[in-house]
Amino acid sequence: MTKKDYELIAAAIKDNREYDPMECYAEALDDVARSLATALQRDNPRFDRDRFLKACGVDAENILHNLAQDRENMLRWQEKSK
Repeated sequence: MTKKDYELIAAAIKDNREYDPMECYAEALDDVARSLATALQRDNPRFDRDRFLKACGVDAENILHNLAQDRENMLRWQEKSK
């Protein structure tokens, strides 16, 4: 995938936040963004996870709060791949 593809995906996630004025789905959108970031990072080691999450509209506090969980998921995936 290219940078343009990553930007397109992030924009689609961020755009969906506009249709959620009461932030009912914010956590779900954050989860989707993090899951996609994990998958995209597996596909491309040079993928900039933090930049992607910011482009998706995931706020910095949520990024830091969930970083440990994301790393744990990545390690778990790597173990399954062996």
